[in-house]
Amino acid sequence: MNYKYIEDLLERYFQCQTTDAEEQILHNFFLSEDVPAEFAPYADLFGAFRAEAGTTLPADFDSRLSQRLKSEQGNRRPLRARIAAINRSLKPFYKAAASVALVITVGTAASQYWSSRAPEPVEYNYSNYHDTYSDPEMARETLTDALKDLSDALRGSDATLADTIEARTIATED
Repeated sequence: MNYKYIEDLLERYFQCQTTDAEEQILHNFFLSEDVPAEFAPYADLFGAFRAEAGTTLPADFDSRLSQRLKSEQGNRRPLRARIAAINRSLKPFYKAAASVALVITVGTAASQYWSSRAPEPVEYNYSNYHDTYSDPEMARETLTDALKDLSDALRGSDATLADTIEARTIATED
């Protein structure tokens, strides 16, 4: 049997959105003997409501309650508000939490930075390497000129590194 309506009523009941008539439907449903097992915990709850419905208060309940409240008010000390210095007592905790957060943030950022940089593969196949110069003296001169140009560029000479490299490339091609 489909108990979707009862489930909806129970959900609305626990959200305090049912009317008196809908609550009566729930009470009548749980009064029956054939309540499904999935609703057994709710049957106990509504059974307790049914048992409590028969209790009544004594006739002099209101007067006894008001007398007791008056006597308690006379015996009570006035309450004083005490300002709790929560910020002061938790200040060391805030410092420790900030330190931990900073360490975690820096560690995570460094980890992300270093793990995102994939190393370039190194080619170890030496059979692919070959000399670009057949004359060792010419290779030495070219290397010396290139290092001198680099040194001048790093010192801030008038000729920029790009211009020097371009001039060397043109000279080499000729």
